[in-house]
Amino acid sequence: MDEPVCPICLEPERMIPARLFIDDRPSVCAACRKRFKPHKRSYAVDGVVFHVLYEYEEWIETLFFQYKEQRDVALRDVFLEGEASALRRKLRSFQCVAVCSSEAKRAERGFEPVLDIFSSLNLPLESPFYRVGSQKQSTLSASARRSIQMALRRKRHYPLPPAKKRILLDDVLTTGSTIQAALTLLPCEAVLVVAAHPLWIQTHRHERIKSRFWK
Repeated sequence: MDEPVCPICLEPERMIPARLFIDDRPSVCAACRKRFKPHKRSYAVDGVVFHVLYEYEEWIETLFFQYKEQRDVALRDVFLEGEASALRRKLRSFQCVAVCSSEAKRAERGFEPVLDIFSSLNLPLESPFYRVGSQKQSTLSASARRSIQMALRRKRHYPLPPAKKRILLDDVLTTGSTIQAALTLLPCEAVLVVAAHPLWIQTHRHERIKSRFWK
């Protein structure tokens, strides 16, 4: 049997710290793990608590591009590496609702990134939205980004089970336009994103709050 390797750099798995075996099966080597930039902060924005796992920088941007646009599905689990067990415990009291890609992007990729990434939590995931158009936010002007609300819609025949608390899940938070559109369509108490753009973090720095979520 071939020796397991890091899905990012393809180095043998022997390079992975043994301590990571305690909660989650490791897949990322120590050298690649050091390149991630954990943020682990929470923000109260318009009555909704936003939880941010990573700051979105060049390294994680490259990984997302490789995973989503080059369809390297072996990277699916690297984004929640070492965090899955803790997140599972924290999210099991919530109804987890995922932001979606467009139909065109889903057909092109063959998978739905947010559902795919968070599937490692082994929790029920709801997908009550659909999107019209597939243009990437980073290619849009500020005014065009604000119009994203018109592109995100709620499925008319998607009954959601009753829930006391809902949390909205997304992979990348750039300006917040998509998430705000989703929250307008379906109010949620909290949001969890894998990575947030530094400009969003800087803009909302005064709304940072103390939270036990990352304890």
